[in-house]
Amino acid sequence: STSARVSNVSGVGLKQNIIQSAIDTLLEKQKRREAKVEPIFTTISHHEMPTTPVPGTVLVPQKSFSFIDPTLTLQDWIRQNTSVRVATEADDLEIAKLRLSVFSDFSPEVREQFCSRSCHVLHSRRMKGATCLVASVKCNQAGIDNSDGIVKSTSGPWTLGSVECSTHEFAGTELGMLRPVGTVMYVTEVAVSPKARRCGAGLTMMKGIENLARRRGVETVYLHVDVENLGALELYEKAGFSKLGNDPIYTEFTTKLNLHDGATRGRCHYLMHKEISEHQTWFEMLPVEEKKSIHGTIGFDMSDFGLFK
Repeated sequence: STSARVSNVSGVGLKQNIIQSAIDTLLEKQKRREAKVEPIFTTISHHEMPTTPVPGTVLVPQKSFSFIDPTLTLQDWIRQNTSVRVATEADDLEIAKLRLSVFSDFSPEVREQFCSRSCHVLHSRRMKGATCLVASVKCNQAGIDNSDGIVKSTSGPWTLGSVECSTHEFAGTELGMLRPVGTVMYVTEVAVSPKARRCGAGLTMMKGIENLARRRGVETVYLHVDVENLGALELYEKAGFSKLGNDPIYTEFTTKLNLHDGATRGRCHYLMHKEISEHQTWFEMLPVEEKKSIHGTIGFDMSDFGLFK
């Protein structure tokens, strides 16, 4: 998920510059992805529009249907009542607000601008085949007010987490070429509300990712995490993900996404993966000359990528 470090300097102008920088970075990241992973396949591509499960499908149901309990803490309520489902376009604004939570002290005008841009990016990525999941609590079933951590009567769902799952990141990479279409999935933009952290919401959302992968026949799920984000690293390891080494295939994939060491303001990232199925399908590593002539076999000319000259 995107993070920002803001120095302790006052002034609306400075704040607007900081969040504008974050917005521009978000849009530039999208432009780079669109430029780098434009599909050039003819019969095989990791750039496909998913058809199942449909938006609104529940992937992880809530554990219980508790009624108002004055002794129930916010943390307990979240653990018992969080569900995960495939997001619809109607969720985009709430997802954008969730991503904006780190900038909660900015003016309404700047917040509105960020949300508008974020919704645009969500729509653009959805058109490229990305699927967004949301974790939420149905507050109107028993009532919960997340503003002060007190369980009480209110209405409407509370979106406390979101994540994107996609495949187009693999297009044009050696990792993508070596894995059959539909066997890999990439996770990005993991966000959990600060008020819902350490309550099991993140782990429930990771379960939703795994269930989505199983429904689609995905064999391996990949993600990147900032090496300094110890909380996220702990979450992913608890969910069954493990770090990958410096194999050239993985290094090239990370570089293609512009997440190699120092590329994003000096930050470094681990590439992690989780094997969803016991059987992992890989295309055989062929000699260079055979890779060049593979066009007639799998539908595209690998020499077009400029990787095997």
